[in-house]
Amino acid sequence: MSPLPSSPPAPTDVEPVLYAAAADERVAIRLNTPDPEVVVITSVMPRLSLRLKSTHLSLLGGSPVLVSHLPTCAGGEAIQREATGMVGRSFEHCCLLDHLAELQHSIERLTDGPAPVTLADDALEQLPVYD
Repeated sequence: MSPLPSSPPAPTDVEPVLYAAAADERVAIRLNTPDPEVVVITSVMPRLSLRLKSTHLSLLGGSPVLVSHLPTCAGGEAIQREATGMVGRSFEHCCLLDHLAELQHSIERLTDGPAPVTLADDALEQLPVYD
């Protein structure tokens, strides 16, 4: 796989439907469910020129979940793996928590420091899901 450009343009075309906070910036997050077994989540941080797109595909029976994370930022590397034992109130909730963990890792790689990602307690109830 070829490396990503060192300075991608600032991503701005994701309609923010949910916000998290990380690295002193609001993170726009959009969750799509094109199918009951598929969840696609995109987060955008313009200041860091970071966009993270995560896809979660649930196999029959729910486990394992095939996961891919694609960060478009300087030094970003695509990650693909199988996840088992994901914990959450729903499949979407599990996927969002997994996405936020990868977002935190991406921010830490860009900023060379800790980057906790915070989400309001009631954010999941407010999150619109687009089919």
